[in-house]
Amino acid sequence: NLISKNWNSEGINKDFYTLKGVVINLLDYLNITDKRYKIVETKNDLLHPYIGANLLIDNKEIGFFGKINPLVINEDIYVLELDLNSLLSVKTPSPKYNELSKYPSNNFDIAFLMDKTVTSFDCINLIKRSVKNLEKVEVFDYYDKDLDNKKALAFSLSFNSKDETLSDEFIKNEIAKLITNFKNKLNAELRDK
Repeated sequence: NLISKNWNSEGINKDFYTLKGVVINLLDYLNITDKRYKIVETKNDLLHPYIGANLLIDNKEIGFFGKINPLVINEDIYVLELDLNSLLSVKTPSPKYNELSKYPSNNFDIAFLMDKTVTSFDCINLIKRSVKNLEKVEVFDYYDKDLDNKKALAFSLSFNSKDETLSDEFIKNEIAKLITNFKNKLNAELRDK
């Protein structure tokens, strides 16, 4: 979904964070929970020393991703290599299927300005813990130029209930809680441009 919605979109960065989002979406699709995988710093000489990571599942290295080391190729090229046999042999519980809601979804986009050390993973986890009736959350933009050790992350949120159509007032209250939690827990502020 990240690829189909964002990969070719104008103004979307094709960078490490986009590639990391692809990896996380793949793991979610395979029903491999965030308690089982780690994304850790890599020592792979093929990758840029500061823009690369290894993927571990159950503490076993499955692959790596990141920007090619400029000593190998001095261009903005990103790679992803996964051991598909190991990845597909990971035992996961059968997916649980939920009945689709007959009520419409409410979509809301929001962007925050935060310290560069805050990860998109931290943000998504906070969003999931902060709001009710969240059907889906995606990072759809990343910006860090001219922001003095800060970055901006933009998220697309989709709300839905199986019991009722969610009111604008409900969405407004959930977004207000989210903004407060981002400020208190991540020292992040709402980005309005």
